[in-house]
Amino acid sequence: MAVTSQIEICTTWKRKREGIILLSAPIGTPAFIERIVNEVVAKYQRLLDAVVAFAVDDWDHAVQGANLLLRYCESPRFLYWCRLLAPSPPLLAAARAHDAAKVTAFTSIHRTGALSTSAHRQVQLPIRLGGFGLVSSARVAPGAYLGSVAVTVGDVWDLRRRAAARLVGLGELSRAASRLTSAPVAAANQQTLDQLRALHPDAAPIDRPAAPAEDAPRLETKRDFLLAALKTAPRGAAAGPTCWRYEHLQVLLGEAHTNAEAVPVLKFVQRMLDGDLPPLVTRLLAAARLFALEKPGGGVRPIAIGDVLRRWVTRALCMQHKLEFEEEFRPHQFAVGMSAGGEKLFRAAQTYIQTQDPGG
Repeated sequence: MAVTSQIEICTTWKRKREGIILLSAPIGTPAFIERIVNEVVAKYQRLLDAVVAFAVDDWDHAVQGANLLLRYCESPRFLYWCRLLAPSPPLLAAARAHDAAKVTAFTSIHRTGALSTSAHRQVQLPIRLGGFGLVSSARVAPGAYLGSVAVTVGDVWDLRRRAAARLVGLGELSRAASRLTSAPVAAANQQTLDQLRALHPDAAPIDRPAAPAEDAPRLETKRDFLLAALKTAPRGAAAGPTCWRYEHLQVLLGEAHTNAEAVPVLKFVQRMLDGDLPPLVTRLLAAARLFALEKPGGGVRPIAIGDVLRRWVTRALCMQHKLEFEEEFRPHQFAVGMSAGGEKLFRAAQTYIQTQDPGG
């Protein structure tokens, strides 16, 4: 239910907005990126038109001033997007359009008419090579993007190292080791969403079970187990839809470190267990934050992060009923409530194989 709800939320958001603008650059679907870069080219065309108009002003250095504005203020601007965005066909098409508009502005300023191929190329050469400095954005886009990646990858890796160092400081050594080698997060675009949907298609609506009889035992969890679940919860764990973490709940503990009577939000917890929450709150607690990790061999791995309140209460219930779970599930599985379950499963399979007659 949590994954389905979050996919529906994400789908609705995607239908309304195909992406976001971050530091003036688009992040989103190819169509969204194409639309934004085309808008950028159109915006720069207005600046080019203004520079050309500036060149015909009635003052002594109008043409020289227009040349300076064209070379140093307008021409380099599109390179910013070339550094941030991969050299996809839409970006390269927009870059070529911008290059052509710059050369057209140059010819308008100098009233030269159409340039020959050799003159066109010389205008795009750097000044130190005898050109005018109107460097072709389309030509340098691949190198600009790779250069930006090379400059930033060290800092991005350093973020991962700092995250691992934070987990080491919290005593979460296993998670710190995993963080150093974790797969990168997949791009938040339509392609990734389509891959997630292919892995988990929308399920048919399910019939909710009937409410328990009035005389059914009430589901409760003891304060000691709520406290133990909070004390043993992983530190630095990711937040769910409400953005709460276990650390936020631990701040509420106060004297509960020594007094189980002070465990926070007990009334809210009991209302959760009774199913006595407003529908909006229930949907929020049932939802999850979704993202995807890239697989080394291609494809994506979906990750869902449920809300910390639900995880906390569920953890306490599992701790409280561990022995009952172990007794009930032991004949069928080796995970829940089973000490060294993986090793037992491996040894059982190993013993079975070794006792078989090789010729049988």
